Amino acid sequence: MVSSSGAGETVYGYTGEMQSGGLVHLRARDYASQLGRFTSRDTWEGNTEKSLSLNKWLIVEGNPINWSDHTGLCADYNGDGICENSDPYDIAELAQYGITLDGNWKQDSSLPNDIKSKEISLIHSEIETIASELGRHSKYHNKYEVFTLIYGRMVFNRASNENGKWYCEAVGLGVTCYMGNQTKLVTPDKARVFAHELGHVFNNKIVSKLKSEYINLGISEEDAKKYSEKFSPYGDLSCSTIRDRDWNWVSGVRGKEGWVRGFEGYKSSVNPDVNHGTDWKDLDKNEEWKKPPEEFADLFLNWAHKTFAQNPAGTARYDWMENNMDSWVRVAIQ
Repeated sequence: MVSSSGAGETVYGYTGEMQSGGLVHLRARDYASQLGRFTSRDTWEGNTEKSLSLNKWLIVEGNPINWSDHTGLCADYNGDGICENSDPYDIAELAQYGITLDGNWKQDSSLPNDIKSKEISLIHSEIETIASELGRHSKYHNKYEVFTLIYGRMVFNRASNENGKWYCEAVGLGVTCYMGNQTKLVTPDKARVFAHELGHVFNNKIVSKLKSEYINLGISEEDAKKYSEKFSPYGDLSCSTIRDRDWNWVSGVRGKEGWVRGFEGYKSSVNPDVNHGTDWKDLDKNEEWKKPPEEFADLFLNWAHKTFAQNPAGTARYDWMENNMDSWVRVAIQ
């Protein structure tokens, strides 16, 4: 599978977000910059202490010079990437995605500057970002349905993760994401780890569903596993060459060298853009970071956030994901 891009114009608009057709894509909603308003109503009820936040169409309470909105939900007042919501709203929204918080979370909207309250907001913002992008690729389901059909019930767990690791894994029909511990709190960069991790889970869910289909067709379990892995996102990437509009190699299959991971098109080859990049531990001993699974998870992260580099290689990476996502989502939600 080969991808290329022929457009010479930048795809980035207001506050560095992706744009097309005169609209800036801000995850939950699209913003029409020429009109100075969103194209759909805000799902957040607003903050009664900030009357302008109650307006369902206005961006950042009418103050886009000083504030920003990277979620399509509400204003980021201080540039820390955190949506200034209240805990009850965030928790209620997470519940619509089938998500619960398990562990020692502090949920107190009377303390808006409390880091643990902000953590909940960051988790909500991250899920909203991923779900909104996945939702664009389904004709018959909204973003809530698409997310829950793919990931099932999801738990963000802190209490039982004393070692402080950050990762997500499929557990039964759902997913558990481990959150670090009380000394390793969620930050905007850390929140993006979940997009990377849910990229892995996205692939594994597709493998699981394909495998079940093959077995139902009478194919042996061993062959079903082989075929399902071949036609998964990991499998697609392992036989792909991603090229830019000038046909320059970006990543993937490269002649006699076979499959090679490239870093052109990422803003950086280290965190937060590439979770397991050139600064990954034990580079000489651990080659996993160089293989398709880690490349795909980082592609998923940057695709969801629209944060590839603003150059032909970045556009080629984004296009490769977009060109494949319809078919992947179709399998994942069936």
